[in-house]
Amino acid sequence: MSKLTLYSGNPSRCLTNQWLLAELGLPCQLKLLDLEANEHKSAEYLEINPMGKVPTLQHEDVIVTESAAIAMYLAEQLPDKGLSVPVDSPLRGDYLRWCLFSPIKIEPSIVSKAFGLSHPDYKPFTDIETVAETLRLAIGKRP
Repeated sequence: MSKLTLYSGNPSRCLTNQWLLAELGLPCQLKLLDLEANEHKSAEYLEINPMGKVPTLQHEDVIVTESAAIAMYLAEQLPDKGLSVPVDSPLRGDYLRWCLFSPIKIEPSIVSKAFGLSHPDYKPFTDIETVAETLRLAIGKRP
């Protein structure tokens, strides 16, 4: 795979992408941004990612943001590794669902529980008990 650059910082969700790149054996230039010094808000970085967030993957002229999207992009770039599901596969829906379940369902439910945002009127996220039961049922059906 041609030139890859991963923009990262601590604390962030970049470790998953660094780990995947290492597992895939892909050489990648890691650009660690000092988040406390607001390097992610510099004019230079905002040209790459206007949100000023990390992680961001640059693969030649392609820019991919969001850790789950980066993982899916890398999996699709290396179909021989078997990490992705072809677009025409009947398994594609499940693949997409579970790739995005963590950042869309699990993480927000944990954060809302951790910060005590469980008031009955606070409904932007699924409660952690429902998320856990969904996972239990899904995993219970599989070997």
